Amino acid sequence: MSAVAEFAKSIVRLGVFWRLATTPRVRLWSGVGDFALPADLIDIEGGAYIGKGSLVDIPTLDQLVNGVAARFDFSISAVGQTELLELADEDAANVRGSSINVGLLPFTAAEQPVGAMVWVWEGEADIVTLDSRLEGDRRIDTMTISAGSLFTGRRRPTFRHYTDQEQRRRSADDRFCDRVTLYSQNYNKTWPKF
Repeated sequence: MSAVAEFAKSIVRLGVFWRLATTPRVRLWSGVGDFALPADLIDIEGGAYIGKGSLVDIPTLDQLVNGVAARFDFSISAVGQTELLELADEDAANVRGSSINVGLLPFTAAEQPVGAMVWVWEGEADIVTLDSRLEGDRRIDTMTISAGSLFTGRRRPTFRHYTDQEQRRRSADDRFCDRVTLYSQNYNKTWPKF
């Protein structure tokens, strides 16, 4: 068995790590208890990631490849976490525009990390909402942060009409668009021989 296959066989699960670059930083992960990560290129300070089951929902993330850039909603349980409630309520303006990173870290059967963190997605926080509801006598607070990737807010240039006048403004001696005005739909035009 190759070393790669042996390594893949030793991985039992992936820990999902979520980081919001506000001040102070919000660091959550999909496991139980706090998990300290060293500094790396994305999380340059390093720090403890909270794992109280706070990550309620992480959507299926995808990247834009010849398609429409998607937005993603991250749901975070804010039960008993006053700092998250403050972010959603009083500091929502500071959350907008903050960087969000999602990373994966493989774990063995003995719950030991294998290798280094792999940051798989980066986006920008936009809309912050807080949902409070009662279930029996318990209040459930859930913060949802809508985020988009770097491609979500991109702007496409407007369509251009290539006319002879526009082309001559770019290059006075270019004859590339001389006959554009003769084009007509459903007709075949014969170009002159030079």
